[in-house]
Amino acid sequence: MLGDGSFRATVRFSGYDGVSSITVTDRRGAALEEALDWYFESYQTMPVDSGGRRERTERALVDYGVDLFEQTLSSRVNDGEIFRRYAEHRDNRFAGCRLRISGTEAFHRLRWEALRESPDDEPLSVQMPVERYAQEMKPPFRLPSPGPILNVLLVAARPDGAADLSYQRMSRRLLEFSWTAGIPVRVGLARSGTWRGLVRHLDDPAVLDRQRGYQVMQLDMHGRMLSDEQLREGMATGRLRPHEPIAPFTGRGAFLLFETGTTGVADPVPASKVAQLLERHRVAVAVINACQSAQGSDNEAGLAQRLAQAGVPAAVGMAYSISAEAAEQAVTTIYRGLAAGMRPDQAVQAARKQMYNDNARTALHQSFALQDWLLPVLFQQREVNLELEEMTDEQAQSWFASLTHAGEEPDVLGRDVDVVTVERLLLDAGAPNSLLLHGAAGVGKTAFAGLLAWWWVRTDLARRAFTYSFRKRRWSARDIVHDIGRKLYPEADFERFSAAPWDTWLGRVSNRLRAERFVLILDAGDDPIDADADLSGLLALLKQGATLVVIVSRFEEPELTARLRSARYELRPIQPAGIIVAARRPSAPPDSPPADPPSPGVPKPAPPAVERPARPGTPVSRMRPLLASVAAVAVVAGVVAAISLWPHDDSGAQPPPGTTTTAATAGTTSPAVAATGDPDWVTGPLTGAATVAAPKPGTPIGQCVTLTGTSSLPADRTVLVAVRRADRYAGELFTYFRIADWDQPHAADRWSALVPLGNSGGQLYTLVVLTADLESVRKVWAAAKRDPTSATPVAGLQRAAQIQIRQTRADQLC
Repeated sequence: MLGDGSFRATVRFSGYDGVSSITVTDRRGAALEEALDWYFESYQTMPVDSGGRRERTERALVDYGVDLFEQTLSSRVNDGEIFRRYAEHRDNRFAGCRLRISGTEAFHRLRWEALRESPDDEPLSVQMPVERYAQEMKPPFRLPSPGPILNVLLVAARPDGAADLSYQRMSRRLLEFSWTAGIPVRVGLARSGTWRGLVRHLDDPAVLDRQRGYQVMQLDMHGRMLSDEQLREGMATGRLRPHEPIAPFTGRGAFLLFETGTTGVADPVPASKVAQLLERHRVAVAVINACQSAQGSDNEAGLAQRLAQAGVPAAVGMAYSISAEAAEQAVTTIYRGLAAGMRPDQAVQAARKQMYNDNARTALHQSFALQDWLLPVLFQQREVNLELEEMTDEQAQSWFASLTHAGEEPDVLGRDVDVVTVERLLLDAGAPNSLLLHGAAGVGKTAFAGLLAWWWVRTDLARRAFTYSFRKRRWSARDIVHDIGRKLYPEADFERFSAAPWDTWLGRVSNRLRAERFVLILDAGDDPIDADADLSGLLALLKQGATLVVIVSRFEEPELTARLRSARYELRPIQPAGIIVAARRPSAPPDSPPADPPSPGVPKPAPPAVERPARPGTPVSRMRPLLASVAAVAVVAGVVAAISLWPHDDSGAQPPPGTTTTAATAGTTSPAVAATGDPDWVTGPLTGAATVAAPKPGTPIGQCVTLTGTSSLPADRTVLVAVRRADRYAGELFTYFRIADWDQPHAADRWSALVPLGNSGGQLYTLVVLTADLESVRKVWAAAKRDPTSATPVAGLQRAAQIQIRQTRADQLC
């Protein structure tokens, strides 16, 4: 770099002698960089364009690319000699051409992918492959010989838990690609989002034996470019927690953010350490799709450059934040190119061209065009050829047979957080290999267990799954062993082995299940599993083995779980996104004066995006998830009185007359229920501090029901709704709470709640309206991860009213 910020560079054309010297000036300027930051970091997530800013930014990007061309390849440079050579390739439609950019880190900050001959021409990066070559690289490591299968490892880390991007969105796209690629492609998942989990996965002998190594690693996680000061500040605030000490450093370091096991806390792992891991396992290509990038030079392209400098042969990153749908489009196209035998630079160009031609994006229910073809950036330090060798007959037979083991995907939506949570319970270091999956009748336990089995086989965690439902048949241990043996062994071996004494046959099958990872699901159905000595003995033989055992029951199953030392997971109804909003009544009437104005120069905080639930029988159009902290909930309560957060309703509609259940008309709890030891809020007297209105007669009741009511509470009390099966079973875990939302910002006496019921159909539910201490609710709401149950201690619970509702449409979603 020269003193004025320009660069002295050379232009070479392969096949021609000599080089041409040029001077390149980065004319982005602060205004263009700020505009690009707004365009890719803000506009793509909230497509609100004021004063034509979007058009000005896109035009400025075009002008920037033309200016780069004028400085490097135009007829004005070096008496037109460079342009004449360029024109020869252009007239040949750039057949066999690629553009390589080599230089310092500062030189790579120029947006070379924007380079174009004129405003009417496509960018050169769309017309031919563009690769960047970083200086100061380590010697490249030796790549393994190609195998018959393209092995891809997806590493997904979500330090912010459920508040982060969907866990399975990218993995599902990769699975779809692998299913339709036309060549053998195996997608593996590093189940733990932690650094140690990734290392453990790559070092697993079973993985190494089955995969013969991974050629590509997909890093589906956040990344940051941090100074030493920023790193120490993050550690001091508790947001960053490295798994090992990081020595002080100068300049800016590239980090990938792994999980720590604590929501909201990330483990920053230096890119150089990630590169060392890739080198040890000889991974040829790293793809970083960030669901979030920082500003300026704090971007994923910088991380890709660091990985390449550390020795990774090819690394793909994104120059700015990329939307989830654009990331899916880009990554899927890249993998299809690699599977078709393209070089990484050709595959990235194919992705860029696809994004250029199909640039329709969606955000906030709006469709708009976005020029995000600019974002994929490839750093490549050596040629990479992922061409596969031909399968042997034996390999082909095994491969194609494995494609049938997973079966058809169950029709289950909205459970990816549950899947990840169960995987952590079973697969983290020191975890048991068995799980009790319990929950209320109709919550979807059987379907979810089927999803687990399909997902684990489809993503290559397990070889195949065996499911046995006790709903219609009582399976004995001998039945189960016989069925598994028939599926695992060739017919001749099965006939010979199964004729042996029971102990021998049991030992052979259980030994296979301990040594190799399968999935065994026992679904109890309507009654507890009657585990005799043989069944208990079979499960005991599988304890701490490789096979994952899932017991599905609405009961505690104490005998089996105690013997297996199983982990436990309670499946709850799917929370419709955002309907569970904790808010208290306003403390001031509509005409009260606003709060103190903000200080001069301090921007006024934007109001939370909260929208009231719809009335009974109508869909909820948009809802706000309660993902903030309890402190944020308090902020909501403070601003509701001054700012209108919901659409205003002047109808003055009240609950239908004659349908309100109050203290005077509510039913009482039967002695039989009271004798089961229910808490006081179920069996105690009705206080009448709140009412609940029944849905209109004839209203179909689906998987959710909207309740409305009134209340007469002091400011330190709030309303809860508890759900329970009316025909409860002894020992069944059945009750959960939903916190009500206040129906209008200035209606202190009205509340509303959208309550999930499950998907069984025909069930009778008792919905109990409760009142409780507001401060206690706030505390336990956070402690119970915003999904408290009847076991969650809430101070001051009192039963105010209750109503019974029968579900009529189990297929009607929330």
